Amino acid sequence: MDSLDNMLIPIAITGIIFPLFHLQRLKYLDMANMAPPEFKDVRKRVFNFDSGRFDYKYFLDQISETYRVSRENQNSLKLRTKYFFRHAIGCAFLRFDKEVGHINVYYYSIPGYTRGGTRAVEKLDKTLEELIRRSLNS
Repeated sequence: MDSLDNMLIPIAITGIIFPLFHLQRLKYLDMANMAPPEFKDVRKRVFNFDSGRFDYKYFLDQISETYRVSRENQNSLKLRTKYFFRHAIGCAFLRFDKEVGHINVYYYSIPGYTRGGTRAVEKLDKTLEELIRRSLNS
């Protein structure tokens, strides 16, 4: 029994500490320059649209209802899914170019390189694509 107790303590400490290191990735986007993330597991996607038909106000309202959003300047924002216990957090960094008519999106998850993280990013990608489509129709 004593050897089992000796094994459980390091396992419990590792189970608590390891996820906390991944949460440090959230702090990267809080920098003042709002640069896109440079993690090796970042997925980039560009959405092109007709800038005359795209409703930015509707798009930003819909995003802020669904996700946790931080906006620090006119042309970029960051968002993440809400935290659920034992689920990966999908995150995205969006950079707008209204004149050209495209949005650069950089996706990543916390923690990265997990099946749950990949699913969180794919779900976030589908949701953003649908929100952009609805913003064009409104």
